[in-house]
Amino acid sequence: MREGSLEAPTRHKIDWQNPDFYDRAKIDAEMHRIFDICHGCRRCFNLCDSFPRLFDLVDSSATGEVDAVDTGDYGKVVEACTLCDMCFMTKCPYVPPHPWAVDFPHLMLRYRAADFREGKLAWPQRQLVETDRNGRLAGAVAPLANWASRTGNALTRPVMEKLADIDRRAELPKFHGRSFTQRAKSAAPVRDAATLSRDAVERERRLTAEHQVVVQRLIGEREHAQRMYDELNAEVGFGLSLIGPHGSLPDGLQRALLAISARPGLSRALYGACSRVFVGARAIGRTIRRRPRQPR
Repeated sequence: MREGSLEAPTRHKIDWQNPDFYDRAKIDAEMHRIFDICHGCRRCFNLCDSFPRLFDLVDSSATGEVDAVDTGDYGKVVEACTLCDMCFMTKCPYVPPHPWAVDFPHLMLRYRAADFREGKLAWPQRQLVETDRNGRLAGAVAPLANWASRTGNALTRPVMEKLADIDRRAELPKFHGRSFTQRAKSAAPVRDAATLSRDAVERERRLTAEHQVVVQRLIGEREHAQRMYDELNAEVGFGLSLIGPHGSLPDGLQRALLAISARPGLSRALYGACSRVFVGARAIGRTIRRRPRQPR
């Protein structure tokens, strides 16, 4: 026999439409079977208060076994269960597919369903489970309802504890004026997946085309600037480089020429003027160097 809880548990459907589901004798028999297994294991002692209550009932009985526990006390174990499912999902070694098929939360749910069908729930409890109706009514006055249900409200919570048997220390859910359904109805309609896919493809195609245009423009501007640099350096001659990594022009002036080069009409005229200035300056420099020096 393979121990359970070593793999994902198997959850069986709740057979709530079967008349035997609400049969009190069969429920008590199943409670006795499950409680006897829990009593022999006690791995869930540190979970919700259902298990300490169960073990206290067993330990204080005449025989120290489940058969000596009064079935009327089973309700004390049931009411402490919060249906968190921790025992079933993480703790119990006997959950399905183990042959013992222990499902403690579903058994607690079955016991409560039988109590509800038999009319054993008090009127306040029956009203509290009408969550859809309560949400609609309290949502219309959500700020007032939340104020009244606030834990620290010394005016309303003692009254709720007295009339509805709700502990004044218990945190209660908050109400909202606009439910999720109402917000969804007022929101923009959600497009289907095919439309979203077509829009995404079209947007990608448009962005790609725009990107190609920008890239081609930048390449053209760079090629034009390079031609202008080469022409200017060639006109100056003598192996001098005015523009480039080793250019003789100041960096600030080179950056200014680079910015101007993006406009071919302006840059050609400017480069031509610059080249003539440098050629003239070079000619003057040559003339000065050729003049004989006067003796002192």
